[in-house]
Amino acid sequence: MEPVPDFFQGEDGSARVEQLEWLRKHLSLTDDFFARVLSTDASLITEWRFGCKPLDQTLQKKVERLWRMFLHLFSMLNFDYARTRELLEAEAAPIPSLSTPNFFLPWAGGSIRGYLESHGEKGVEEVNRWVISFRFANRYPVSSLPGQ
Repeated sequence: MEPVPDFFQGEDGSARVEQLEWLRKHLSLTDDFFARVLSTDASLITEWRFGCKPLDQTLQKKVERLWRMFLHLFSMLNFDYARTRELLEAEAAPIPSLSTPNFFLPWAGGSIRGYLESHGEKGVEEVNRWVISFRFANRYPVSSLPGQ
């Protein structure tokens, strides 16, 4: 297991850029992925990463929530980045009935990556809620997440 880089807990603009760069490198994520999840244009993400354009407050908050969700995934998997990448790409079996009480996978029938891309900010919130519930053995849904 690699040591955790200092920028993992950073909250300023340069830390956010490093965080997305790290996700690009270790999880094979692209600016197109980030653009779909953040509901913006891929060229804006690229220009921001290279320091050519700033992100507005709304997009900065979305990047922050996305990073927090990934931190929770990493933490749940003991910061094993290969396992995190596998979980992100793994296809989950569909749920036979929506009457399943609590703890269903929001991305059932697909992958977390695909779910995030198609559901954007709502997907980030739901995956984060699932990870927190799973990690802390809370069988009841989290009504709100700190800092959101």
